[in-house]
Amino acid sequence: MDDNMHLLAKNSELIAQIHEELPNLKSEFENIKSLRNQTVNDENFNSAINSVYQIFQYVPLLTSHLNSFDMPLFRARPNDQKNVLFSKETEISYNSTNKSVIRAGRFNGPNQAVFYASLPVDDGDINPSMAACLETCKGLTDQHYPVHLKDFTIGRWKIQSPFFVVNLCFDEEHLKGNRSLKHATEVYIKTIKDCLNKEASDFIISFFTYFSEMSGRKTPTKNEYYILTALFYAVKYYYQKSVNQIVYGLIYPSAMTEAKGLNVVLTTDAVDKYLRLDKVAMYRFMLDNQNTFYATPCSKAVDIKNGRFILLDHIWIPENKLYTIECESETGPLKEMK
Repeated sequence: MDDNMHLLAKNSELIAQIHEELPNLKSEFENIKSLRNQTVNDENFNSAINSVYQIFQYVPLLTSHLNSFDMPLFRARPNDQKNVLFSKETEISYNSTNKSVIRAGRFNGPNQAVFYASLPVDDGDINPSMAACLETCKGLTDQHYPVHLKDFTIGRWKIQSPFFVVNLCFDEEHLKGNRSLKHATEVYIKTIKDCLNKEASDFIISFFTYFSEMSGRKTPTKNEYYILTALFYAVKYYYQKSVNQIVYGLIYPSAMTEAKGLNVVLTTDAVDKYLRLDKVAMYRFMLDNQNTFYATPCSKAVDIKNGRFILLDHIWIPENKLYTIECESETGPLKEMK
């Protein structure tokens, strides 16, 4: 059982406090919901952080260890130039050199670098490498701005030592492919229901389901971006201040894989301290005349040495072949094809 669940099950004082504070917790939750329709500014962003933090003072979170016994994490980087290959770890990791180009994402503000990756799933019917590509390029699933031909460079990252993340995925469809996370979530929900009255347990489950659904939305709004980022801020701040523990990331549903994958967002510190780039390879996505994608390896998988790699046996694209220069982001259309 998660440590927070042990704490709740044995802490009659905390259980009483949750019941007593429930009206205030509901009020904070309503404030968060209202911010979806308000102007995005520093005041409202801080209001979202504060409301989430106030709830976390009473509501236990579902923490999880990512450890060396887990399968690796996968991160994809689109190749925006035809037949131009990456050769450095820094080119396919988080953006550490040109933060001014970083736009707001699901869990990061503008100019803020984080590390998004796909988690492996037990019994899953989607390769985590493919899931990573789908998450990186909306044009692979968008009929309005389809990608016709696109290469992706995929890094496989191994975990060197355990670190804490919070599981934000409360969606059964996504969890069914990962037995350990599914079991942990079921234990969490059962403990909440056993320890608290129905009104309190319903509130906590609805709170986490709300954020689980928002984080797994295919195209979040600008307001949802900053609310999710506020959640991540509040998680990190709460754990560091209240229990002197660092939480390095969040597990959340995959938006682009039709409930078949799981994603994780990590701080850059987690990458620097606990991850090691293990292998790199390339995949190519091609759209046929029936609007069906085919994905196939277009290079060998190679090792990393001193932060560098040389991709071997890359299948070159003919100069007269149309190539999608840039994938559509969630805030703009595709660039032209060349």
